[in-house]
Amino acid sequence: MSSLAHERQKTAALARSLAVSQAAFYVYVSASKRTQARAATNRKAINNALNANPDWRDMPIPDSVFNSLYANRPRILSRPASGVTVR
Repeated sequence: MSSLAHERQKTAALARSLAVSQAAFYVYVSASKRTQARAATNRKAINNALNANPDWRDMPIPDSVFNSLYANRPRILSRPASGVTVR
């Protein structure tokens, strides 16, 4: 195989690799944007619910409620100290 043919093969392989990397990046960016939009919607809903219930908002979350909401999430931050309200 000539040096030119070898360089063409190498260039073609690099172009395919770049195309695959770009496609993966676009999938990641799209998923990230959807996740951020969902998180913003959830934050807004939570803030609206807490603002509509100020007496409840200032109460500590019982451990059993906190655990039922967050126990199945991987890498959840540690539970706030007892008696600390979450806003």
